[in-house]
Amino acid sequence: MKKKLLSCVILVSALYTYGQQLPNRYLEETTPTYQVTKDVAFSTNIPTIKTTNLFGNKLANEESYGQVTTTLKMDIYRPTGDNLDKRPVIIFAFGGGFVNGSRTETSMVQLCQNFAKRGFVTATIDYRLGMNISDQQLSKRAVYRAIQDGRSAVRFFRKNAATYGVDPDQIYISGHSAGAFLAYHTVYLDKDSERPASTRLYMSTRADLGGLDAIGDNKTNADGTLVNGKANGVMGFAGALGELSYIENSSEVPAVYFHSSDDNTVPYNSGEPFSSISWLPGFNLPMVYGSNLLNTRAGVVSANHTFYSYTNRGHNVHYSGSTVYSDIAPRGSQFFYDNRLKPNTVVINGSTTVCATCPAQTYSATNAAYYYDWQVVGGTFVNRDPYSNTVSVQWSSTATAKKLTVTPYSRQLARGNATSIDITTNIAPIAKNNLNDIVDFSNVNLNDYFTDPEGEALSYKISTSSNEVAKINDITKTYNNILSIDKLTEQDATITIQVTDGSSCVTTQILKLVNTPKPIFKATVSPNPFAENITIKLVGNYQGAITLELFDDNGRMISTTNANKTASDFNETLNVSNIKPGIYYLKINNGKNQEIKRIVKN
Repeated sequence: MKKKLLSCVILVSALYTYGQQLPNRYLEETTPTYQVTKDVAFSTNIPTIKTTNLFGNKLANEESYGQVTTTLKMDIYRPTGDNLDKRPVIIFAFGGGFVNGSRTETSMVQLCQNFAKRGFVTATIDYRLGMNISDQQLSKRAVYRAIQDGRSAVRFFRKNAATYGVDPDQIYISGHSAGAFLAYHTVYLDKDSERPASTRLYMSTRADLGGLDAIGDNKTNADGTLVNGKANGVMGFAGALGELSYIENSSEVPAVYFHSSDDNTVPYNSGEPFSSISWLPGFNLPMVYGSNLLNTRAGVVSANHTFYSYTNRGHNVHYSGSTVYSDIAPRGSQFFYDNRLKPNTVVINGSTTVCATCPAQTYSATNAAYYYDWQVVGGTFVNRDPYSNTVSVQWSSTATAKKLTVTPYSRQLARGNATSIDITTNIAPIAKNNLNDIVDFSNVNLNDYFTDPEGEALSYKISTSSNEVAKINDITKTYNNILSIDKLTEQDATITIQVTDGSSCVTTQILKLVNTPKPIFKATVSPNPFAENITIKLVGNYQGAITLELFDDNGRMISTTNANKTASDFNETLNVSNIKPGIYYLKINNGKNQEIKRIVKN
């Protein structure tokens, strides 16, 4: 068989798109300005109570519930020039003991501004004021109405997410003092069974306040399903809970508590609020549990939480009197980033060892993200789509350092941790001997013909492009490194030899096998050496004319004999007694094929 080696050429086409690093949203300020939309109604014409004004404080007449109504509004802050359509929201509620306060209170406005500069949508909200401060049970009705109003604000953003470019699954609630009571109870008092008895029909003259989501607008979606008023996270400044049992287990939403141990208004541990004036006649509020005990309770039940404790900030743990403390926005943002916004760390899948003969490689990042910032050193992107977790790179053959890095971003464009892989170049297996030298393909050890520059073990895969090879053993399954071709029919065949090293570098060689027609008879001459006569015997299916030509050692024809083969066996005796002793050649020819036999006369 004749052999011819064919070469393999790899073609690479390039399509370039571009990605880039995005701002470190939430962990840093991304814009110096914000836009404000004021007086947005979120609960219209809802029932409330009549109040008596005592030195600017609204004291509730609980028997009057439902005799008057009110509309609650909010002011919404959004980062200027920000077109992201899935932003997290923080709703802020002011303090004031449920008897006074306003959504325009300075610290609430500054909190909205500070967090909006970091990429959040923020809002400062109204809630219904008026508390009975002389009855422990009736005072709980004021807190419960505030819970309903907080949940109504959550429902507003959840129902109108598209309008304000917010993520309905990333709505957080926050507040200071009474606003923190509102925030904590909004997420922890989340079952009707947990309602204080006084919030239902109480002593026959105080009306049932209704369910948690019974008051306000935006109660149902377009398909009729209920809109959930529970926030996805909570942040409180100097707040407390009415019952520690409201914090139940590890499924609670993430919570971050800020409180100073020298707070004389809301207890750091437990006690009656406004401890400095609680001795006054007629002042009777229930015991509440401050952030230090919330921290302990959350730890016991494995609820997700963080506690920032201070010793010298008093009741305004978040506010110096003129500005919000500089640690508040970074700590609050970090908490929501870590627990709600940060994408999962990704792992890059793909070859870290690149073959010199195949520098184009494809890589993918595990764990779903929304946006991928791919960066490469020592290579060029073949294709890169920042919204795809897959990228292709053409690695340089000359670069000494090669690295691929990806930074994932969540749907809210929170930046995750960067992941990198270093790339090394490997030389593919090479041929050390010429396959053209192979004569017998019945038992070829391919390790004699290929080697790996790095000394790695080689594996082989053999395939054929036609069925003209009657038998080619699959050496990857049967014979390891042995190639065996038992026979070839009368037509040509193409053999592909794929050689792979331990780093998956591949060398492919194609062997063209050209069939040489086999003799159609087999000849024997005897005796040899001879003295007088010789007998020529032919075995084979050929039938027809046969020419027997005898030549001396100088190529001179001595004699010619014509015969006819009429059967499978042929015997012809030549009388050569008259020739001299020496070396002669007998040429046996049927016109298409021939055999030459060397004979000797003694």
